[in-house]
Amino acid sequence: LMRLAAECLKPDGLAFISYNVRPGCAVRGVLRDLMRDAAWGVEDPAHRVDAARETLARHIELWSGDDPLQHALIVEARDTLKRPPAVLYHDELGGIYAPQLFSDVAAAARAQGLDYLCDAKANASAEALFPSGRDLGQPRTDWARFEQAMDFADMRRFRRSIFCRVGEIDRALRPERLRGLWASADIKAAAADPGKPDGFAFRAHNGAEIVTRDPRFAALLSRLGEAFPQSVPIDEAAGEPALAEALLRLVVAKVANLLTEPLRFATVPGARPLASPLARAQAARGEDFLASLLHKPVQMEDAEVRAFLTLLDGTRTPDELAREMAARTGVAPADALA
Repeated sequence: LMRLAAECLKPDGLAFISYNVRPGCAVRGVLRDLMRDAAWGVEDPAHRVDAARETLARHIELWSGDDPLQHALIVEARDTLKRPPAVLYHDELGGIYAPQLFSDVAAAARAQGLDYLCDAKANASAEALFPSGRDLGQPRTDWARFEQAMDFADMRRFRRSIFCRVGEIDRALRPERLRGLWASADIKAAAADPGKPDGFAFRAHNGAEIVTRDPRFAALLSRLGEAFPQSVPIDEAAGEPALAEALLRLVVAKVANLLTEPLRFATVPGARPLASPLARAQAARGEDFLASLLHKPVQMEDAEVRAFLTLLDGTRTPDELAREMAARTGVAPADALA
């Protein structure tokens, strides 16, 4: 895989590779063995998934939360049961499962002239942007070894690694690198702390609270909140170290997202509503999880709603959509339009 990436990558290109990593995948491996054993001899995919889910639910009741290992298995099993059946069938019940040590992956990349740059998830690169001073027994001069030490310390189970051509890599926070980027954040203004009347308060979608006394940062947060789900340009942060650091801390905390171009979707339907070709194709196939232009999956279980989505190809007016849905469902056109 690394050889192929090295052959195809442009001089300034990036390769994204996601994979299971040790040591965190050890717990997942236990559940995988359990589910594959439960599905032994079962050929039908749906029945294999049913057997796997049933044995997980049974063992959640059998295991004791007082035992540290069994408690970890309970938590992992509950998380596994939340996954879509197709994902469980492909990942947990699949024939190949080979978690890697990150240091081995980095070494395989280096052997092909590639270098580990960072993780695609900003929170996994927090140590590069905002060094915490954690003593992991590995110097930061060898970043791959330091990241491996973090995997052991954090029991990481999955990586979304980005690789580039071997060369000098500068991972330091430099505000000017934000120039030309856009940001998106689901945040709203909140009541200020009575004890800090001169502060500006915001609340994020995940419950995080942000308080600042910097009016420029507060203005940026207000614009982000008002624009959401659309994005806003952040060139102003490129010239302000304090502003850049504050914004990047929100990115690391998974409150804000950075983008290389504005998100391109409408929040108000046009005269002839248009959904993305990918979402329409997925809906036509009967898939429950559809790709959105917000780069997040949307669960859509209602068959009629999926059927309606397939009609949003930019050729029909709302009246025409209502009539066609009325013919399919038996609902009066006026009610369908409403």
